[in-house]
Amino acid sequence: MATMKAGMVTTVRISPKDCISILDILDVAQVRRDNMSFASCTSLALSSLIGMARQAGIIEEPDGFAFLDKVGPYRDGKNNKVKRLTSNSLYLAAQHGSAAISLPHVNTSMPPQVMEEQALRELKDRFTKLNDRKEADIPLSMEEEKEWQTCFSVLYPDG
Repeated sequence: MATMKAGMVTTVRISPKDCISILDILDVAQVRRDNMSFASCTSLALSSLIGMARQAGIIEEPDGFAFLDKVGPYRDGKNNKVKRLTSNSLYLAAQHGSAAISLPHVNTSMPPQVMEEQALRELKDRFTKLNDRKEADIPLSMEEEKEWQTCFSVLYPDG
């Protein structure tokens, strides 16, 4: 199974000139494109240009906590956070061969935004508990460590 990366998957139309420029950017950076898809080339070129803009001081390093506030209105579904939490729980359960799946507790009679906020609060609470144990040098079980990593990737998508 391929590793999942934090972030958003988008679909964009790129002009022919910009398509060529994407490949030119990678060529200048001496990136081998032999086994890369054009989507991967586009992602890498965009990430590189954003990194250069940050280094040049054109844009600031984003605050990881601002992700939902800034990007939230552009997400393609009202319930993506709950779906992601559920998917992560299912993935963790599959990794451990567990029949018991820990789904986030969500009251489905609430509006989607309230559901997301509740699920996010529960995720933050769980992350805080696990992180406090890590910082106190209290070992986590393998399952808890994977749960900590999953919580971290959802709460801090940029690492």
